[in-house]
Amino acid sequence: MEGEGQIYRYISMPVKGVKVSDLQAFFPVTGNFTGADVIPGVASGPSLLYYNEPSYQQFPPVGGTNQDTLKMARGYSAYIREGTAPTNWQVKGAPNQGNITYALTGGTTPSTGYNLVGNPYPAPITWTGGNGGGWTSTGVSAGISIRENHSDGTYQWKTWDGVAGNIPGGRITVGQAYWVRTTTTTPTMTIAETAKSTTDGAFYRESDPENVIAVKMVKGTQEDDAYIRFTREATQAFDTDLDALKMSNSYFNLSTLTTDGKALAINVTTTGQCDQTISLRTANTQAGSYQLVLSGVQSLISKDQVIFTDSYTNTTVTLVDEYTHNFSVTADAASKADGRFKLKFIKPGVTLNNTLSTDASCNSNNPVVLVNQSQPGVDYTAFINGVCCIDTFRWKWRQPRNCY
Repeated sequence: MEGEGQIYRYISMPVKGVKVSDLQAFFPVTGNFTGADVIPGVASGPSLLYYNEPSYQQFPPVGGTNQDTLKMARGYSAYIREGTAPTNWQVKGAPNQGNITYALTGGTTPSTGYNLVGNPYPAPITWTGGNGGGWTSTGVSAGISIRENHSDGTYQWKTWDGVAGNIPGGRITVGQAYWVRTTTTTPTMTIAETAKSTTDGAFYRESDPENVIAVKMVKGTQEDDAYIRFTREATQAFDTDLDALKMSNSYFNLSTLTTDGKALAINVTTTGQCDQTISLRTANTQAGSYQLVLSGVQSLISKDQVIFTDSYTNTTVTLVDEYTHNFSVTADAASKADGRFKLKFIKPGVTLNNTLSTDASCNSNNPVVLVNQSQPGVDYTAFINGVCCIDTFRWKWRQPRNCY
């Protein structure tokens, strides 16, 4: 772990049987337990914690010892006092293997159900945002979060939902802890070996995803991100299993707002509206100069017209590519009010006079019907004599569908 100041690191054990004493060989662990490190002139409060909603708990517990064993798949918050040189730690034991089930606390509201869990394997893993790719879950939101603490005392939350976000590729490195939010009283989550990645999350990069608009807010070296992702399964209101709620940074926060007022880091919204407007929120902003960098317009399959508005400066821009908007925050409350910035998405009109043609076929039982002038993002259904013969299909598939 790089020397980035005296900060908390969020760690997880990749092997079985790791004791607190094993970690003490590499960095001090203080607290109210037998075998705790004592540092002359330094407070001896607990420096190794786990999260049990609604608060952190010290580990080992009061009355415990440094022979207590850290749990598999649990995340821990470790205070690293060495602020300059890198802190290297290693653990030895039988590697965690096979299917591993997480112990989760349930939650039914946006403010409950938060669990600090960890990568249990001695290999990077990839979060897919749902079932598949080595994950099986019920009652778990698609979005995960990782908190990055900095040497200047600031911190930023990184988020990923399996498609969009600022955790590169959704890769979680060896020994890394992360946050999940549960949405039911009895959630379940299991990871399998197939979730392992051969690419380290610290270095992974990939091309931009489809149907995702990214907005970055920048001031000097500080930045924050918000994402809008379009999918057929979502609504314009808060979708508890799809949307990733905004976690507050120590400095400014950028988010988008749902129609029912929830602030989101990743706003998963519907493709089923001819037009919709999404407001941005800039919170905890101090007076000064900022930038908004908007990208991803070319990723929209339905080729929406995207209009950006700054109501405070009466600026309106139709986006065709990446766009940077310079703006200022002043003592005027309106300069940082919700909805100062808006994005309006307008779908092109649907062509209703599509022509049909057939592909010649020697087999009369298997003709191919082609929809000419089909449009991206538009759903089509075929009928013969009023009877549906092909389930809904889309231009994106770019492959023939057969009627029998």
